[in-house]
Amino acid sequence: MGSLHRDAGACRLPAASFAPFRSLLIRSLDSASLAHTLGGSPPLVDVNEDGTLDWDELEPFLQSTYYDRRPIPASLDTLLLSANIDGWFEVSVDGVMTTATRRIRVPLEALKEAVRRYKERGDSLIYPLGTVIVADHVADDLTIERTVMRKRADGHWDYGVFDSTGSRVPSTTTPPKPLAVPTQCVGCHLGSRLYEPEKSDDVDPR
Repeated sequence: MGSLHRDAGACRLPAASFAPFRSLLIRSLDSASLAHTLGGSPPLVDVNEDGTLDWDELEPFLQSTYYDRRPIPASLDTLLLSANIDGWFEVSVDGVMTTATRRIRVPLEALKEAVRRYKERGDSLIYPLGTVIVADHVADDLTIERTVMRKRADGHWDYGVFDSTGSRVPSTTTPPKPLAVPTQCVGCHLGSRLYEPEKSDDVDPR
């Protein structure tokens, strides 16, 4: 794990020593946000004072600072208006993430563009920058919450969760367990199982 510098009683992780977490961090935050986060407040804290930053110490820090560092609006309506979406492709899926049915919505024009360029991009479905993907979590015909991904300028994705009123919240609520932004979003989207759209993104940002 990365070694820490102690500063006025708090332990901070210098940028040169967070290599073990770099892949996850750079996909969760763009470079500018990452630099701001590592040098910002609240500081990263070495809770057990063992001189290293462990995942259990990094995870709550990321969860408490992520929305402050990434431009995810507090309102879902604001996010969708800024994306200027004209029509959706929708598909409903069931899976292990939640017991609710997920109604996944992809902007139709973004999907058409990704399909048009599928072959020239090495048989990969690469969505345009700025693409917003929404998943409505539906149970008993009610939308309980919505999870959102927006493609960033560096080719990676921002993540967000919005409750039934469209207000931004820190985690999902549907069973089998709450999933926190961003650490448990990237746990699936950037893990070894790689779901779309990151499956096509592979390692390098597109």
